[in-house]
Amino acid sequence: MSRNNDSDSTLSSTFDAITSDCPQIRILVLGKTGCGKSSLINKAFGLEKDLAVFLHDSEGFEPGQDAKFNTVKRFIEERDRSEVPQKDRLHVIW
Repeated sequence: MSRNNDSDSTLSSTFDAITSDCPQIRILVLGKTGCGKSSLINKAFGLEKDLAVFLHDSEGFEPGQDAKFNTVKRFIEERDRSEVPQKDRLHVIW
């Protein structure tokens, strides 16, 4: 598999642009209740480390739980408005 240096530099510059205005990255973790979201976060980020990451856990989804879905949808929409400062926007949905 060959790497395209142009795409690598594009990804780097996007990350650099976000982190220059925002020293902390905000991540929303979604998934079914009990699927291991918290375990994934602990393993991937090692919460004992001093990381510049804000993590938002969706608290899980189950079929028919429209209220939880609507809460997460509103959260995403509120963080995606142009008047929201970069540091308060949602940067990653996992």
